[in-house]
Amino acid sequence: MPDFLEAETEELALEKLHEMGCTDGLPVVIPSQERVERLILATGLDGDMVLGEMGPGMGMATIEKVCVAAVMAGCLPDYMPIVIKLVFVFSCIVDRPPHNFFLLLVHVYHQKLSIF
Repeated sequence: MPDFLEAETEELALEKLHEMGCTDGLPVVIPSQERVERLILATGLDGDMVLGEMGPGMGMATIEKVCVAAVMAGCLPDYMPIVIKLVFVFSCIVDRPPHNFFLLLVHVYHQKLSIF
């Protein structure tokens, strides 16, 4: 992980995440290096692989960044292949009409999420 948040306890780390505006106010799991690496491993992909551009800040979504967010949301490793593929789909519809999103989801469903 390129940027580390240092805190003496997970409770203090959680407070820092809230102060930094990195949460939506709901409970989060602290994205420790071990937790993030476990989810990266579950994807079967390299952590620095770019999935695409994502809103609202139009930043690059990498496997690692998606895994950090997934850890914070409490995602299980078994779900990561689906999460990664859905992030890829979302990145494909940036600045496109909403109906394209529905068509992409139908396509992904019929392809059994075999985007990669």
